[in-house]
Amino acid sequence: MAQDFPCALNPKETKLSNGNLFKVNKDSESSDVKKSETFHLFEMKGAFANRGHPDIEPDIEFLSTRTQEPTEQDFAKLIKSLFFMVAARNDVLSLEDDNTMTLNWHIDTAFVVHHNIRSHKGSIFAMDKGSILSSSTIQKCDAHSSTESEINGVDNRLLKIIRVKRFMEYQDHKIKHDVIHEDNTGTIKLI
Repeated sequence: MAQDFPCALNPKETKLSNGNLFKVNKDSESSDVKKSETFHLFEMKGAFANRGHPDIEPDIEFLSTRTQEPTEQDFAKLIKSLFFMVAARNDVLSLEDDNTMTLNWHIDTAFVVHHNIRSHKGSIFAMDKGSILSSSTIQKCDAHSSTESEINGVDNRLLKIIRVKRFMEYQDHKIKHDVIHEDNTGTIKLI
């Protein structure tokens, strides 16, 4: 994928976003037609490649919202994601189980970070070391507070949590605990 990119990709960056991923500069120039087509093509390739690189999932998910009218800033973010993918192409994902038979779900939501006043949710499922399942998406419904946004995020993952637990049990694993890790105290009290 990187060899097809029209610009040279020399991986200088070994980490992804620096906290500016969801920030949109309204003064950034719009990309010309050729760059817009390139942006759209490589964003879609990135969406496919993100299966092998779960760490670029938030970047690709956000950039997919910018395909209608990408700016130079969006193009720079795409290039940074491609730099990371090139630098990490030989990384190996390792998974380990600590034999406690505990399913750990880490669910978090960034409240109102998108230009359309939507929140962004992410979740990771792990048993000990390594992410087995991960998800990073824009929330479909509006929330009036960070607590409501976090509850929506947990609610959206509940079906997956139940299905994974049942799948593990059907494989003759004796699941002792199914834990949802949450950082919002209001949400913790309500759940």
